[in-house]
Amino acid sequence: MQNYHVIEIHDIAIQTDEHGAYDIESLFSEYIVRTVRYSASERIRSYFGSLKLIIALLKS
Repeated sequence: MQNYHVIEIHDIAIQTDEHGAYDIESLFSEYIVRTVRYSASERIRSYFGSLKLIIALLKS
């Protein structure tokens, strides 16, 4: 594994609209931890879901 660099990342946020959230969920369906759901509070409305991905970065 000398050609890879391991970086531990705990969270990446992606900003998109409703359709984008469902498109991402569809494209990465095998990695779903939490399905996309609508959530609203006094100040924030969003479509939220979670994926678990492992990303390998090649060393340059």
